Amino acid sequence: MKSMSVRSFLDTNILVYSDDGTDQVKQQRAVDLIAEFDVAIPDLAIPDLADTLGAIDLHRLHGFSFWDARVLRAAAPVQV
Repeated sequence: MKSMSVRSFLDTNILVYSDDGTDQVKQQRAVDLIAEFDVAIPDLAIPDLADTLGAIDLHRLHGFSFWDARVLRAAAPVQV
């Protein structure tokens, strides 16, 4: 199996949907995504100070919620 060279993330809403039985189609899709993610992703992205500060900038400059800005920062390409 070839390793992936792109960053991926799983929004925590998927975890909520996986436990919410009111929409069984949405629930099953969430469970499937979690299973696929668990197999494909070897480790977690842990935000550092630069990610947090970048999220604050996105929040202030573009009006994103702070938490959505954290997701966007986590999904941004790694800068070397």
